Amino acid sequence: MLSPLSGCSCEEAFDSEWDLEDRWPTEDVGQRDIFDEDIFEEDISEDDADIDEPIIPWEPEEVEPDIPYGHALTDRTSLAVDPAGTLWLGYHSCNDASCSAPMLRVMHKKVEQDWVGEDITIHEGIFGISVIHTDEPIIAYPDSFDPVYRVSMRTGDAQWQAHDFPVPRSAQLRYDGFDITQNGESYFISFAPYDALQVSLYGLDTTAAAAQWQPLRPLEIENSRAAMERGLRADNDGSVYLVNYSGETGIYGVYRYDSELDRWPQSVELESYTDFFVHSLVITRNFGLCMSGNYQNINVPYGDSLMVTCGSIYDLTTDVKIFGDEPLSSEHPSSIIEGHDGTLYVAFNPPGNRELRVASRQPNSQEWTVETVYDGPSYGISTAIDLSGDLVISFYTCNEANLCSLKVLWETPD
Repeated sequence: MLSPLSGCSCEEAFDSEWDLEDRWPTEDVGQRDIFDEDIFEEDISEDDADIDEPIIPWEPEEVEPDIPYGHALTDRTSLAVDPAGTLWLGYHSCNDASCSAPMLRVMHKKVEQDWVGEDITIHEGIFGISVIHTDEPIIAYPDSFDPVYRVSMRTGDAQWQAHDFPVPRSAQLRYDGFDITQNGESYFISFAPYDALQVSLYGLDTTAAAAQWQPLRPLEIENSRAAMERGLRADNDGSVYLVNYSGETGIYGVYRYDSELDRWPQSVELESYTDFFVHSLVITRNFGLCMSGNYQNINVPYGDSLMVTCGSIYDLTTDVKIFGDEPLSSEHPSSIIEGHDGTLYVAFNPPGNRELRVASRQPNSQEWTVETVYDGPSYGISTAIDLSGDLVISFYTCNEANLCSLKVLWETPD
C-alpha cells in the first residue's frame, strides 16, 4: 500500500483459525453493492575455527553506507522477491548533505551474490516495487516533475522502460496515493488522487502476447485515501482486494474487485473500529484478510497502539488484537506479511523510531510475541519472505551526524 503521507487486548477466536475457504456467497449477503492493498558476538580463536558458530537470530546487512540525510531518503523502502529468489529493494539515495537531487534507486541481490544497484530517476516521495518474472520487476511512483503516475519495468540489465498512466493528478500532489500488487500472472495498480471522485484501477496481463496496461472498472468512492504501505492484494482466483478510506463515511474498508466480471461487487467497512488507521494488508494462505495499522487509543501515553485485525470480506474483525503495551509511530507505516508456514509477521517502529520491532503469531495460535530485532534508529521499513522462508526487513538507520545507511535485516531460523 502506498500513500503520501491503550490498555486492552481484545480477541475473538473462531473455531478453525484461518478457515475461510468460502470467499463469498452466491446469494445476496447484504454487502454494499459498489458496482455503479541484539546481535550477540562470540570471539572465536584460530584453534576454534572448525567449531560451528552459533546461530544469530537476526542478522543485519549493510546495503549502502554513508548516505546523506534528506526527507526523501527516510520516507520508504520497498521489497519484493522474484521466483529465482532475487531480492529487489527500492530506496532513495542522496549525493549531497541537503539531498538536493534524491535518486530513486533499485538494488538487487541474487542468492549468495552481492548487491547491485541501478538508478531509475530523480524522485522523492512514495513508490512501490512488485515482481512476477525473474529479473523483471516493476517500480511505480508519482513523477516528481510532471503531474503523472509512472511505472518503470526492467527489460534488461540496468534497462528500464517507462509507462505513464492517463490518470489526472490532484492540485495537492503530495497527498496523492496509489497501490500495486500481482497474482503471479497479472499486475494491478490503483490510483487514489486527493479529492478525486473515484479510485482508478489498471491491469497488465504478462501472459498476453502483446502485454499492455488496460483500464479496469474504477471504484466509485469519493475523497478516498490509500493505505500507508501495501493496501492492494490479489489472490489466485481472480479477485483483487483494496483497502481504502472513504471520504463519504470516514471509515476504512476493503473493496473486492472481480476480474472476470470487471466490477466491484462487495465491500465491508471497519464500523466497529473507526479509529483504526490501516497501514498494510495481506491475504493469508487460507484466504483471510489481515491488516496492521495504528489504533488511536486514549489509554496509552502516546495515543496510538499497534493493531492487527483478521477476517474476511464479510467481517474484517473476526480476530482482533490491540497491542495496548506496544505504542506505534503514527508517521511511519507498519508492514504485515505471512510466512510460508502461515506465521504472521508485523514489522513496526515505536514512537521516536529508536528501534525496530516484530510482532509474530504462529499458525493455529492466538499468542503473539513481540521482539526488538534492531536496537537503533530505523525508518521506512518494508518486508518480504525470501526463498528459504525467512522474513526480510529493509530500513534506513541514521546517526547523529545525519549520515544514514540502507540496511536489510535477515531472520535466521532456529
